[in-house]
Order: sequence, then C-alpha cells, then structure tokens
Amino acid sequence: MLLKTGLSLKQAVCVLVLFISGNALVVGISLTPERTTWLAILLASLFYLPVMLIYCRLLSLFPGRHLYEIITLVFGGILGKVISVLYILFSAFLCDTVMRCFAEFLQIAAMPATPEIVFLIFMFFLSVWMVKSGVDKFGQWCSIMTVIVLIAIGLTAVLGVKYMHLENMFPIGTIHYPGLFKEAFSIFCIPYAESILFMSLFKEIKPSVSPYKIFSLSLVIAMGIFVVIAFRNTLLLGVNNLKMSYYPSFYAVSIISLGDFFSRFEVLIGMIFLICNYVKITVALFSTSIGFAHLTKVDQPAKVVTPIALLVVSTSTILFSSNVEINGWLPNYEKLFVVFSVALPLIMLITAEMQVRIRRLLRVRNG
Repeated sequence: MLLKTGLSLKQAVCVLVLFISGNALVVGISLTPERTTWLAILLASLFYLPVMLIYCRLLSLFPGRHLYEIITLVFGGILGKVISVLYILFSAFLCDTVMRCFAEFLQIAAMPATPEIVFLIFMFFLSVWMVKSGVDKFGQWCSIMTVIVLIAIGLTAVLGVKYMHLENMFPIGTIHYPGLFKEAFSIFCIPYAESILFMSLFKEIKPSVSPYKIFSLSLVIAMGIFVVIAFRNTLLLGVNNLKMSYYPSFYAVSIISLGDFFSRFEVLIGMIFLICNYVKITVALFSTSIGFAHLTKVDQPAKVVTPIALLVVSTSTILFSSNVEINGWLPNYEKLFVVFSVALPLIMLITAEMQVRIRRLLRVRNG
C-alpha cells in the first residue's frame, strides 16, 4: 500500500482538478480558439459525462480496486496483462509529452540559455520524491495548491477586467457547427479523457468516498475554470492574437498591471503551469509505476518508480523535438484517447456487467 489513511473526497477532487487542468491553463484549452470556445468547452463536458459515468460504474463494481486490477479481473490473466501493458505505455507516453511541454515552456518563458535536460532532471527528482512519499502526501499537497491556483485564476480575471474589450467576443454570427464539434472533441480528448489514468489511484482513496462525487465535482470545477480562462483570454487578446500565441494565457495576463507598482502578473500563470503540470506528470508516473508493480508482483510501486522515471526522462528528449511537433501529432493523439479512454473502458464495463449478471444467475440456480 502507498498510504495508511487514504485520500478524502476533497483531496481526490483537488488532485483530479489539477490533473485535468494541466498545461491547458497556459497552452490553451483549445489549439484552435474561436469566439465560441466557451461553447465548445460546455459541449466537451457534455461529451465527457457518459464516459465519466463508465469510469464511475467500473469503480463501483470493483470497490477498492485500481485500474490495472480491474483490467485483470475483467479480462483474465493473459489478455489482462496485454491490456495492462498498453495502459502502462499510454501513461508513460502522456508523462513524456507533458514533461516535454514543461521543459520547453520554462526554457522559452524564463531561462532560454538553460538546456531543457536541466528542467527534465529537476522534474524527475520532484516527481520521484512525491511518488515515494505516497498518495496521501500528494493529496494533501494538491488540496493546498488547488486553493492557490483558483485564487490566481480569479485574481487575473478580476484585475484584467479594465483591459478587456467586449468587441473581441463579437460578432459571433452564425456558428460553424463542424468546427465547433471538432474543437469540442479535441477538448474532450485533451484534457478531459486523460482522467482515465486517475482510476489508477482509486485503491488509495477512502472506501466511503463515492467515485461519482469525485468525478462530478471535478468536472464542474474544471469546466468552470476553463470557461473563465476562455473568456479572459479572448476578451484580453482577441481571437486573432490567441491563434498566433503559443502560450495564450501567459501573454494575455502579461498586459495586466495594478497601478504603477504591480505588473508581471504572468508570473502567476507560470506558477499555475508549474503546479498543474507537476500534478499531471506525477499522476501519470503513479499510474505507470502502479501498473508495472501490479504486473511484476512488486508490493510497493515506489520501488520501481526511479527506473521508470529515468526511462521517461530519456524518451521525452527523443520522441519529439518541440511542442510544435507534439501539436502536429495531435490528431493521432486524439485517436489514442478514443481507444484508451472510451473504447476499452466501454468494453470493460460491458464485460463486467455480463460477468455480474452471470454470477447472479448462477447464485439463483444454486440457491
């Protein structure tokens, strides 16, 4: 076990909210921003709702089990191991891409003369330390950081009001529905559907905590954050400037100042980016370590996290040369999420429900 007490509802929600938020708070909720991005966010949340219910139902059918245990119980030994390996690779790949985005942002925004490998090594030590500390410490830390993130987002939104231009939201005109649905689907895949990896931590959550409450509260909070950021960035920069900015939130907040003494509020955005990306990397590393430990029968995932993290850092410098290349690969990335976050969980749920009904019928006949 990774902890003695287990995560509370508040801590679990905080972890999931920060995980979903991730680099979307700086890179942008959508890579193709429009005046209707806020509507795409609401639509993406609607897409996510039935998928979220699939996750919750699976967790309810197998209380006290994490993702990899559920896979093994549903699909059996051989097929379960094959699918578990795929999810381990998937979570490691997510960790790779987020680490790469993290290192490049720090290099561009703060320290251009510093090699990216320095930032990757820094994140390696922090993430390994947190995994070895346990999920309970991680949850406590996230509950504090969530308050800081919400205050920072609220502060930049309020202080930015006098710099906002309402004309940036108009004219909305006729809505281009194919473009709207495409944008909503992209938001659904990244970041909402990434929450499949959060199921890896459910063995470390208090048994009395309902997965339905965790996912529903996290969805509402994350959706609210995304809508506020979408309105703030659009009103501050306008759609054309948003499309030209690789880090729209960072540049949008950079124009805000408070009198002649307080400026450089983009530092808050940088801080939010570091916090949320750190959480996303750590959860992905938790998932990879828990999955590997489950397959190899290691009792403590903390025992395998160091070599796994080293491998992730090594591959993050090889897989992609820049964030531009990562974004170019995005259509393939979205297909991966459809498979791992929608198709496989749905197959898992159907199989599990059939197994439950068969067991009930057998009990009735034998009784």
